[in-house]
Amino acid sequence: MRRLLFELVIPQGAEVVGEYQADFYAGTPAVTRNAYGDGEGWYVAAGLDQAGVSWVMRQVLDRHGLSGPYPDVPDLETATRVAPDGTRLLFLLNHNAVPVEVPARVGGVDLLTGARVEVGQNLILEPRGVMILRQ
Repeated sequence: MRRLLFELVIPQGAEVVGEYQADFYAGTPAVTRNAYGDGEGWYVAAGLDQAGVSWVMRQVLDRHGLSGPYPDVPDLETATRVAPDGTRLLFLLNHNAVPVEVPARVGGVDLLTGARVEVGQNLILEPRGVMILRQ
């Protein structure tokens, strides 16, 4: 038997980040955030589906500037690495079986082709393609 827990939350000092959208709980807090020291705690008062978990995670990542340059492009992974000399490398990995086209958020040199990339230029990553930009 599967049981889900949904709580009625009274946010004493916490900021309401998300509310229940339906049923008895509609309009009451479902996700809260509370400052603590130099950080913050998030509380999720409901069993969320994948879309709900993704929404909460996006709120946390966006709040801390960690969403990456293409958060809304499915299966496009990005990672930035900083070399000991301060050189920044942006890795783009297309996990899709189809090409992905996105605008360049940073300029640099594609280390795999030697091509210069300008901000705003359309980048096309082939299916399962990889690009490494030295910024």
